[in-house]
Amino acid sequence: MLYTGKSDIFLEDDLFKLKTTPGTVSLSFVAQQSLDFDVLLRMHLLNFRISGDAVTRIDPVALHPQDFLDEWFQLPWSDASKSVEHTHENQAHSWTQWKKTAAPKFSSLRFVQPCETETPAKRWVVGIDWGETETVQKSLYFKMSRTNGAFRIFSVSEIRPSGCPGESQPDYEPDLTLR
Repeated sequence: MLYTGKSDIFLEDDLFKLKTTPGTVSLSFVAQQSLDFDVLLRMHLLNFRISGDAVTRIDPVALHPQDFLDEWFQLPWSDASKSVEHTHENQAHSWTQWKKTAAPKFSSLRFVQPCETETPAKRWVVGIDWGETETVQKSLYFKMSRTNGAFRIFSVSEIRPSGCPGESQPDYEPDLTLR
């Protein structure tokens, strides 16, 4: 055994797929999206490179910016930090700790705004609100990009970064096509 893990999985309609090659293992499955209960489900991707006895998670970890953030918040910091611009690691780390220890239980995706008109988009600002039913409400804004399937966070802030005007609503009917 080279790797073990634990996850919820949505078993209706056999929504999971396993692919292997001599050097990789990929598992895609449908399970809960935890950042916004209105979204309910999302595609989860577990891609690994195998070299000898070493197993390393590789990109892509998600297909959409909101799915990436949902996954990112659940990663151990040693893995999550690899997706953050170096100059913002301390800031991002403090927000992941806040999410794990002090964030209100309820959150919602406020918007997933592409920064350009090209399709598919390569840069976004994602707004997440915490505590709509709590006494404390906090909004966080994530400026991020995707290159060759890998997402990267450039900043996390309580102040919305400039450069991506608008508030495109998140896709509440995600693509659950297995990869």
